[in-house]
Amino acid sequence: MRTENEVFDEWRAAKGDQRELLLQELVPLLQKHARAVIWNKLAESRPELVNQAIYKVVVHAEDFRGEAKFSSWFHTIITNECNLALKQEKRHRNRTVALEEDHDFPTRGVLDAGIELEQAIEGLTASDLSFIEMKLLGWNEEEIAKRLGINTVTVRQRWMRIKARVRRKV
Repeated sequence: MRTENEVFDEWRAAKGDQRELLLQELVPLLQKHARAVIWNKLAESRPELVNQAIYKVVVHAEDFRGEAKFSSWFHTIITNECNLALKQEKRHRNRTVALEEDHDFPTRGVLDAGIELEQAIEGLTASDLSFIEMKLLGWNEEEIAKRLGINTVTVRQRWMRIKARVRRKV
């Protein structure tokens, strides 16, 4: 059985169909490595972190300088993904003002009025809901803008429009 280091080196050098075949061989090796690191670091299964780490390897393969073994580089990538997830979860837990306590967001009034939150956000797009989720996770405007590939002014405008749509339903 070949190691992920060997397969990665071959994959980087390959072209065309051979590159695709080697990627199919590399991904299960990376998944196994990533799952082990995530389990040791977070004590839970997090498939989205596995996918993010593998995506980063594929996108940034040209950035690998070979100063260390590929497996060490990948281990660093997956560890950084875990640390980022922990940081975001901690930020979310430690937030004193959650979305429902935000005076600009009418969730508290919605719940007080006996209307289910699901009814208040009914009709919002998946994009709007993921935007709300990022806000709930404590992401600031710069982080959201970077993730969505938009500028911070657009982030503020979208947030105001989402709040207005929810208010109209209340």
